[in-house]
Amino acid sequence: MIALLTSGEFNFDASRDAETRAFRVATERARQEAQVGLSERRAANPTNTGGFDVDTASLRERSGEAIGRFGAGRASQRRGEVLRERIGGVNAGLANLNQLQNADIQRFNASIANANIAGSAQTAALNAALQREAAQRNDANRAQDRNDRLLRETEGRSASGLQGAQSRDALRQLQALLATGQVPGRSAPGIDQLAASRGRSAFQRQGEFDTRGRFLENEQLARQRQQDEAAAQQAQLDEQFRRRQQQAAERQDRARRRQAQAQARADALRRERETGRASNVQF
Repeated sequence: MIALLTSGEFNFDASRDAETRAFRVATERARQEAQVGLSERRAANPTNTGGFDVDTASLRERSGEAIGRFGAGRASQRRGEVLRERIGGVNAGLANLNQLQNADIQRFNASIANANIAGSAQTAALNAALQREAAQRNDANRAQDRNDRLLRETEGRSASGLQGAQSRDALRQLQALLATGQVPGRSAPGIDQLAASRGRSAFQRQGEFDTRGRFLENEQLARQRQQDEAAAQQAQLDEQFRRRQQQAAERQDRARRRQAQAQARADALRRERETGRASNVQF
């Protein structure tokens, strides 16, 4: 229906006029038929009013039918008006859709321009990041050297402090045994106590050694990770530098080839001119 309405093949005004004409024709025909029937009945029986009543009822019935058809015509006209309103709404919606599409196209073009600007900014940011990475790698190497030196110094101080702690522990144990009268070598309980105390001290020292060993192992793993990360960054920077050198070499090679081609064309033109002058002289 919408396609028929928009194509222009359906004419609301023509349809409405046709329905109005049909209504008028039907009303006139019903009136004429009722009038003829009434005249015939009156002529046949002038004193009988029943026929007049019957004809009046028939006329009313036919008039009701005509009025019903007229109402149907009005309803059809109203449906046509509603359809026209809907078509107007569809056209307005299409216009709004075109405006929205144009706005989307403008936003897309603006986003492309912004992307180009952002690409230039990202290139500059990448170069700055490469410079920062090089500086950070140098700082990391210096910090690694400083940490190694501090670790060696700490290990030396820890060993000295552990030996001093062991000596002080043994001295306190000996003083405690002397205070109780249990001298090592003469009293069995004192010997057992000293052995147990030394066993605990050895166990504690072993725990300290284990803790220190794990700490050193973690430190070594951390240094190895830092070295691996630094090596990976260095390899990445080396690869980028190599690609840039290769691109520069390719540009230089293309420039040399263009220069050689230009020189060859210039030599050919010079030889042609010289050949032309020689032929003129001979002639």
